[in-house]
Amino acid sequence: MKKYILVLLLICASVFGQQLSLSSFFVRISDGLDCAKANNFSCVRAELSAFELSFNALEQSSSPAARGVKMALSTAKKELSSASLEALSIALVAFEKEQNPINYQALIKNFEKKVMPAFRAFEAATPNGEIGELGLVYKKLYDAWQRNERVVGDLSSAHYGKIETAMAMYRLAMLNEPMDRASMSEQVGLIKGYLAEFLAGKYQNASSENGGASGLLAGLAGLKTALLNIGKDDKKAKAEILSFITTWPTFEGEIRTRDAGLYNRIESDLPSIAANLSAGKANLEDIIWGIEALDLNAGYNAIDVALVLIREGLEALLIIIALFAALKTSTKAKVAISLGTGLGVVLSVATAVLLATLLPLDNADVDREILEGFVGIVAVGVMVFIIAWLHSKSSAKAWEQFVKNQAKILAGGSVLCLGGLAFLAVFREGAETILFYAAMLPKTEIAHFGGGLALGVIVLGIFAYFMDYITKKIPMRHIFRVMSLLLYALGFKILGMSVHGLELTGVTTSTIISALPSISFIGFYNSIESISAQVIYILAVLALFAFSSLKEQKSTLRVARA
Repeated sequence: MKKYILVLLLICASVFGQQLSLSSFFVRISDGLDCAKANNFSCVRAELSAFELSFNALEQSSSPAARGVKMALSTAKKELSSASLEALSIALVAFEKEQNPINYQALIKNFEKKVMPAFRAFEAATPNGEIGELGLVYKKLYDAWQRNERVVGDLSSAHYGKIETAMAMYRLAMLNEPMDRASMSEQVGLIKGYLAEFLAGKYQNASSENGGASGLLAGLAGLKTALLNIGKDDKKAKAEILSFITTWPTFEGEIRTRDAGLYNRIESDLPSIAANLSAGKANLEDIIWGIEALDLNAGYNAIDVALVLIREGLEALLIIIALFAALKTSTKAKVAISLGTGLGVVLSVATAVLLATLLPLDNADVDREILEGFVGIVAVGVMVFIIAWLHSKSSAKAWEQFVKNQAKILAGGSVLCLGGLAFLAVFREGAETILFYAAMLPKTEIAHFGGGLALGVIVLGIFAYFMDYITKKIPMRHIFRVMSLLLYALGFKILGMSVHGLELTGVTTSTIISALPSISFIGFYNSIESISAQVIYILAVLALFAFSSLKEQKSTLRVARA
């Protein structure tokens, strides 16, 4: 039953193409596994019978891979065990690959065309290039790799992991003081060899996946190695921590859905620990202890499900409430905000489907992090102008003039900005929430999942009602002032989190200021890049406030003279 909800959450990949969809068959196997674990063998037989009936009705049921499915199905019907059901699942995956083939040769040619020129420029610049040039060629290679890496991960997961690690170690050596050119040249040689092997068709499969619980356990082992090497081999310790940071988006959901406090500590503290190993040793020990304390095999309950919705939805809800509260007398504004919110929900679902189907690699989580980062920055840009506009209506005279001329003021561009901000606020959190639920659902009882969703909606609804009640008791011109300050604080936090996400995924550099703490609760992270963005944001808001105040003063003077 739970898998049907997952299909509703992610819709169905066949909506976006003509490929054969086997979602319902995987649902049957999953439900059969649940029955087998509960020793309900009559239920297992029923699921397998339904599976067989539907599978035999397929036009492709006589293909070579289909015969493998039928053999595995015959065995499963005899044994009625979890092992036989898992074997059936493997056979079904082979059938899916047979029916929905990917043109890997075309992908390999495209990979070579897009990545190798960037690599050759990267290789040529490494021996003698200055830090500015090296940062540029590294970013060009990294961007080309990110856009085309899927074919490497699909065909040769070991090469994929080795190239990712070598690039992370190159970046670490490049940012060292002084720059470690010997290590950089070594990593270039390794990357060159891995790329040559892959392009020659010498594929290698990794022994385990990079994402999920297995990826987290591998990352934990790396952190333990780093802890042991602090003071003995700091270079290796830094490399292990950086490797963890690089792969963090692929398994962060395993921690975020179980321990939000630990999640925040990892995101805010690990970069600082890498920058100052001796001072960060105790914090690293705490992080390792926190990860070890997690029960990765435990299922999720209704509270876990509700907290995800509340945590991810609260910021978006605050922005929407702020806009509704300040503009409750304008029908046009309310329609624009409502349409923007609805569009954000729809495109969140569509984006989640694309990330989950078109980018099946673990790196789909990285792409989600990057997308969220850029959307957050755009949202903050729109928010700056909305804040200044709200602030300009906070004086009594400005509010009176606004009420008189509201239809004119909210025509055209202003309405589009309001709807756009509502859309960006929802879209930024929506796809991530859906992907988190997709990961949680297999480990959640259907009653807990449904109850948790209902609880989350109720809590957010109560919060919205409470905010609406309060705003009705406050004069409208004061609401403009309060809501502009609220949006200002949210913009500061969203910008910090967005830049930090881009730093974690390697899109931007991360220069840590060890003397400063990171405060994830307010979106403050101790990197020059993040702080610089927030300083620019503050200056932009202050400049717009000053301009608005000056404009109001001039308007008052003109009225007085008249």
